[in-house]
Amino acid sequence: MLTEKRTWEILGDHFSKKGFVSHQVDSFNEFIQNGISRIIAEESAIYIESDDPKNFINYTVTFDDVFIPSPTVIEESREMRDLFPSEARTRDLTYDSPIYVTVTETTKTTDSVEVNKHTRILLGRIPLMLRSNLCHLSSCTKNERITHGECEYDEGGYFIIKGKERVLIAQLRNTYNIPLVLDQKPGSKYKFVCDIRSMSEETGHSVLVQANFSTDERILNFSLPYIKEPIPIGVVFKALGYSSEEIKMLIGLNCEMAEKYIKLIINDSFFVEENNGIELFEEDLKEEFPDKFEDTDMTANLVEMWEDLSEQEKISYNKKATQRRALKYIGSFAKNPQKENEKHLYAEQVVNNEIFPHMGVTSSTKEKALLLGHMIHKLLATIIGIRMPDDRDNYINKRVDSPGMLCHELFRQLYKKYINSIFQQLEKKKQFPDVMSLIPRMTDITKGFIQCFSKGNWGVPKASYVKPGVAQILSRLSFGATLSSLRRVAIPKAKESKNAAIRQINPSQIMFICPVETPEGQPVGVVLNLSLLTHISNRIPTVLLKETVEMCEHIINIDDYDITLELTKVFINGILVGLTEDAYCLLDELKEFRNIKMIPWCVSLSYDDIDDEIHICSDDGRLLRPVFNVKDNNLCITEEDGVDWDNLVEKGLVTYIDNMEANNAVIAFKQNELKNYHNDFCEIAPAMMLGVMANIIPFPDHSQSPRNTYQAAMGKQAMSMFALSHLIRTDTVVHILNAPQKPLVGTKAGELMGFHDMPSGNNAIVAIACYTGFNQEDSVILNHSAVQRGLFWATTYKTHASIENKDGYISEKIGNPPLKYRKNDANYGLLDENGIIKTRHPTWIDQDGKEQGGGAIYVQKGDVIIGKMLIQNDKDGVENITDISEIIKKGDEGYIDKVYYSITPNGYQLVKITISKVRIPEVGDKFASRAAQKGTVGMVYKQEDMPWTQEGVVPDIIINPHAIPSRMTINQLMESVLGKSCAIEGTFGDSTPFTESSVPNEEGKSIAEQICERLGMNGYQGNGNETLYNGMTGEPMGEFFIGPVYYQRLKHLVSDKIHARDTGPVTTLTRQPLEGRSREGGLRFGEMERDCMIAHGNSKFLQERLFEQSDKYEVTVCQQCGNFTSSKNSCDFCETDEVSRVKLPYVSKLVLQELNAMLIKTKINVK
Repeated sequence: MLTEKRTWEILGDHFSKKGFVSHQVDSFNEFIQNGISRIIAEESAIYIESDDPKNFINYTVTFDDVFIPSPTVIEESREMRDLFPSEARTRDLTYDSPIYVTVTETTKTTDSVEVNKHTRILLGRIPLMLRSNLCHLSSCTKNERITHGECEYDEGGYFIIKGKERVLIAQLRNTYNIPLVLDQKPGSKYKFVCDIRSMSEETGHSVLVQANFSTDERILNFSLPYIKEPIPIGVVFKALGYSSEEIKMLIGLNCEMAEKYIKLIINDSFFVEENNGIELFEEDLKEEFPDKFEDTDMTANLVEMWEDLSEQEKISYNKKATQRRALKYIGSFAKNPQKENEKHLYAEQVVNNEIFPHMGVTSSTKEKALLLGHMIHKLLATIIGIRMPDDRDNYINKRVDSPGMLCHELFRQLYKKYINSIFQQLEKKKQFPDVMSLIPRMTDITKGFIQCFSKGNWGVPKASYVKPGVAQILSRLSFGATLSSLRRVAIPKAKESKNAAIRQINPSQIMFICPVETPEGQPVGVVLNLSLLTHISNRIPTVLLKETVEMCEHIINIDDYDITLELTKVFINGILVGLTEDAYCLLDELKEFRNIKMIPWCVSLSYDDIDDEIHICSDDGRLLRPVFNVKDNNLCITEEDGVDWDNLVEKGLVTYIDNMEANNAVIAFKQNELKNYHNDFCEIAPAMMLGVMANIIPFPDHSQSPRNTYQAAMGKQAMSMFALSHLIRTDTVVHILNAPQKPLVGTKAGELMGFHDMPSGNNAIVAIACYTGFNQEDSVILNHSAVQRGLFWATTYKTHASIENKDGYISEKIGNPPLKYRKNDANYGLLDENGIIKTRHPTWIDQDGKEQGGGAIYVQKGDVIIGKMLIQNDKDGVENITDISEIIKKGDEGYIDKVYYSITPNGYQLVKITISKVRIPEVGDKFASRAAQKGTVGMVYKQEDMPWTQEGVVPDIIINPHAIPSRMTINQLMESVLGKSCAIEGTFGDSTPFTESSVPNEEGKSIAEQICERLGMNGYQGNGNETLYNGMTGEPMGEFFIGPVYYQRLKHLVSDKIHARDTGPVTTLTRQPLEGRSREGGLRFGEMERDCMIAHGNSKFLQERLFEQSDKYEVTVCQQCGNFTSSKNSCDFCETDEVSRVKLPYVSKLVLQELNAMLIKTKINVK
């Protein structure tokens, strides 16, 4: 048995070596090291041939020898140097690497062959993931990373595109190459469908093959690619050259219940049976003896020659005739109509090459027939109830496209587009082709990647399926938000889906996907997070595994397999590679190979006894997690084996399993459960089922599950120390908690992730009481004196950036605008001679000789921080200047923190100004505990007005008692009691779920009883209560629950949301106030508000809101014709001076004029 301490030491070693974003970095490394060169090698060469017989040219272009260096930047002076991520962020550059290839031109003419090789030719540039192998930071020590402007807790796993940090969200998809039998909706044409999405490893080409069972139970057919109508199952088998008896053997379901369906399959194919093999025999003879068939005697003797054949030869010819007729029948439903004599050739191409491309072009007809038979076996077994229909939402049938895989597919699409563009250009110059003149102008790859990262939509438009929202801006709200973004998984295009099943927790998610962390609202259950130990597999080529499997003693080769025998099928990534008579012996043999590293650690091995098949999975996108190996119901690992993770994996004491292997294994949740069953594995730590944010909740196993979900979301919004390098960063908007504290009560996982060093809250003394009524309805009362001492103070940093630009006759320039062009309501007095705001006020020496001034500059609404001009040159060369300076708006006030100035590689000026603003807690700000007890500040009392204990302890926060019963956040009460003991003892408390610190002890005492007992031993009431005295009267108030609780200040600040307006800007068209706080807009007075006023009879107030304070307007109306007049004194139409001045909303005047424009006459009756 391992002690709990040793288990967490092992996990500590794992995370120190692997980190928390290794699935991102590893997949991208695989793409860079192998993926790019593999795609280029698999894509066919460019081949051009002139059609001029006099000047024949055969021109071939190939790309190979891929070389990708680390990121560099070329300055305006043409100097090249290494580019580090910190500089890329600050200078708004893209952190990318060039892809160089060797281009080989082969030109063949009628007289000669010329070969030209061009080395290190730029193919394009590709964004590089931070901390990947080619990143400069990957070889740096922790101190070197700090020197280069990085946070020591930043693990990378994201990209920098034009200075903005972007992360690729892993995408969940259905698996390929595995047949699934799915139950169809009521009312559908089919009752069950067995489908397989076959995807080629080499080319990425995929097709869908379906076996269908109709609702009326009379039809069984196949839906094949490039064939527009379903084909009877028996016909497809006969097109592959198999007889009715052989079809029964290929399906291999020998039971009475399945017999009627097998008969149905055979009967449906009788119409293609052909016993007239003599025609094929005649064709063979004509090919062999073409001259002799001109003789009529040879034709006359044909029947005699046929009769001379053996019975076996006749059967063979009849079988071939049946096959041709079946192919002809399939070909008659071709999507592209075929000639009568070519239908069987078209069908032959489909059956031999288009069905199951994942099996490769060298796969035999027998392999395809066995897989088709396997599909029908599964379908019939489901129909007769031997097996349950497959669950599409089961994670056995899911794969996750990690960033490396997403980049791999995008590069494949862009490279095909690149090659196609070059081909089309060369086609225009067949007589004088020159690829080297085209390559420098081809930017498909570079622009394609930048566009996908910038817009977030992944894929090449019009060429493939585009996935929305894949590339997202990396959240820097808090350290937890950053880490959570890097471990996120999304189901594409599912947010609008009404299918509840995809949103619900599937039992197969356990230990792979966090059951807690998912957003509220529309994305619930669609945006997910990986559990802490979950890894995403990279691809191991099937060919390598196949060689190892063929070495096994118990494997039978497909070519040697007799289809009359029912044996266990062996699949590698859905490809049938062999069969076996003893599944368990073969499985043990394969596991032994994995233990001795003949099979890589990330390959899963499992036996499905229901479908009688062994699956060996090495494809990419499988979710993997490590478990302890168990032998004879005892852990293989002991205390003596140490804590070195790599050593434990090497020894086979720790095994990585995927969902398929986990589904067919018995896994103990804890070590004390090992004796209950025959176990194959044991979980390392049950707490590892949770994700990043759920693992920092104290005692989450003692709280209501929705509360854990709420805290997982709010924890990401907490102000914190998001990065230790924040002082040299230029993020758009960030909130930094000035004095964050390590929690008194925390989890082991939170410590391993770095949350104790990058905290996001303060330990506050919290009382649960009703006091003065200002903490009702989830509001809280704050201690003003504690706030004055710095409790929950934060600083907001906002960066304003401006860059010069030039586009033809229009250019932008940073500098002081000339006086005559400046805006009247702006203050330009704080700018220096370069048009950039000064960082500090000037200093001077006073009469005593002391230096004065020099303080930080405070900017407010109307102050110009960057002077900038838009210069337009007309055709005559005259300059038109417009002032487009960066001016501080309302709400952006603060002190100038830092000014960054740079010249871009294109030679333009770039200026960034960071403004800091201290945010002191005030009424209306939002706070929350880690138990998701959220609330806004209802009142701030001075310390002398707050209640106090007999020891003089004054609570920092008072929350309402009604917050506890319905929400059942027992974990907050436990945290408070344990935190009180820790404060007294000078220690830190452990609140890790499912551990000794969270479950009953050997005596049967619950953890709550243990915590209370511990507090009682420290001289306090065990239940956490203390007598409080009224701060205003001094009277005892009775016993109240009080203790330290870790509270978070959330980003929702009342000063950022408060909005009021008396007068302000209006829209030009309607003259009504603008909308929105940022534009100083009005507050909407809608229909429901109007109805309330009518119900209360407030007609004058209604008139003021909707007329006086909105768009009051006065017009002149003719009393005779009722039209608006252009003159104030008379009506030109009626030629009368009988006019009246009428007040009405401007928008109503606008509506009347628009109706007139539509030839609808309106008349205003004036009384």
